[in-house]
Amino acid sequence: MLLNKRIPISYLLKRVKTELLVIAVISISISFLNENYLFFSIPFSAVMILGTLISLLLAFRTAQSYDRWWEARKIWGKILSEGRSLTREALCFYKEDQTNKPETLAKRQIAWNYELGDTLRGKKNFDRLSEYISPEELAYVKSHMNSPNALLDLHAKQIKEAYEKGIINEFQQIHLMSTLGELCDLMGMSERIKTTVFPRTYSTLLHLSIYIFAIMMPLGLLDIAQGLEIFINVVLSLSFFLIERTAVYLQDPFEDRPTDISVTAIARIIEINILQMLGEKQAPKEHPAEDFFIL
Repeated sequence: MLLNKRIPISYLLKRVKTELLVIAVISISISFLNENYLFFSIPFSAVMILGTLISLLLAFRTAQSYDRWWEARKIWGKILSEGRSLTREALCFYKEDQTNKPETLAKRQIAWNYELGDTLRGKKNFDRLSEYISPEELAYVKSHMNSPNALLDLHAKQIKEAYEKGIINEFQQIHLMSTLGELCDLMGMSERIKTTVFPRTYSTLLHLSIYIFAIMMPLGLLDIAQGLEIFINVVLSLSFFLIERTAVYLQDPFEDRPTDISVTAIARIIEINILQMLGEKQAPKEHPAEDFFIL
């Protein structure tokens, strides 16, 4: 997630370096051809109409992309609070037992947060899981295609066993399973955002429209100096591409990019909170930020 810091210009230009090169070539080529061979122009009003249309499409695209990003952030905010709630409920409900401890469930919840974030980003880090779950549970998780769901299964089995042993009563079991169901729903919401593709035709048409704008702009600015004409075209077209690329990045908040939801940092906060709730004195520090973003 981008922080409230100055974003380097190099980072922005790196996102659109191909488009910058293409626009520069288009601008210089059309300007040279018109100056020496073709010499025809188009009404600037036509360029303005296309530019206005692109602006409206970009506004809609950016709003839709931000909605996806903000929904993902709300989901992970809810995951943060539900993880604390599950731990608190287990610590309050469980009676003394040597084989079925609430600490086991709480530490498994830490593993679940990390594993869900890594899975959404297409990563696997089972070494981190081994810090909080047993080798038998780790083997069980590895045998499943959806490892976060396997961890929730282990939660459910432990809660069922606690009820059968009389460690918790029926009401407490229902309450814990309700929280578990909420976590499962939040996992499904995150997976829906991850797997739902933004309509490709919309992106293609918008991208093509910006290139058409870049071709038309020099033909509508023949009455000004050639260098200024090229500069204006590059700046305006590049601005459109930057906004479009921003929308593209926002629409996919789990791709291990600076614009991502900071799922690892959120998982670390949950880890710290849960360990402190368990009375651990050696809790890790918060996940460090990069120069202008945090993952």
